[in-house]
Amino acid sequence: MINTFFNLPFEIKKSYARKDAYSAGYVEPSKEILKQSDNVKELRESFDIIGNFDGFIPNEIEKFERSLLKMIEMGSDFFSKFLRCLEIGLNLPFGTLQDMHAKIYSDSNMSTLRLIHYPPIPFEIPENCVRCGEHTDYGTITILFQDNMGGLEVKNRNNEWVQAHPVPGALLVNVGDMLQKFTSGRLRATPHRVLIPEEERRKRCPRKSVVFFLVPDNDVILKPFEEPKDETKSYETSHDYLYSRLISTFNF
Repeated sequence: MINTFFNLPFEIKKSYARKDAYSAGYVEPSKEILKQSDNVKELRESFDIIGNFDGFIPNEIEKFERSLLKMIEMGSDFFSKFLRCLEIGLNLPFGTLQDMHAKIYSDSNMSTLRLIHYPPIPFEIPENCVRCGEHTDYGTITILFQDNMGGLEVKNRNNEWVQAHPVPGALLVNVGDMLQKFTSGRLRATPHRVLIPEEERRKRCPRKSVVFFLVPDNDVILKPFEEPKDETKSYETSHDYLYSRLISTFNF
């Protein structure tokens, strides 16, 4: 399914372009720059499903929408179970996190399903190019399904970059900025990146992944769980924080 969409002519893909922070659609290479320095170019393209996408799906691909809806259903089921596990691990009352994420894939929640394609690297690599710049994810958690090409690196607590090698049959879970805020840093957002591989064979091969970014409902206040309520303090909402990050990285 991923190959079928990204193999479409560029003009067809561009006709489904994502137009703003709230819309679903295609994101062409370097339209989103995650590392905001050094004039970095990021060699990837994606198709994003966000909120209530209203069937904004390429009609050139048979059963594409049905496949995406099935993936959303499976992802939502996983998130519900995983959030319950987090509640237990963090000693939170039943439903604390689940209630914050009650409206996934509606206009009241900006959780996103993203299909990502990293094209083969050209023989002459432009200056300052990476596949995906260093960043942390913005939401609560992210789940990643990656192919067997590898290339993803994560930064550990010793500030060392380590390879996150694909494990057959497994998925990868990242902590996002909002969960770090909720837990006062007890769970830290995971810096990660995808560099251009050094091995010549892997440079010439595409890399693909499917990513679910889970964020709280738009009106959820990003206040640490253990912090007493203080009417004199002002906190961002999930929507405001996410929107500020999106407009700083996207060139809509």
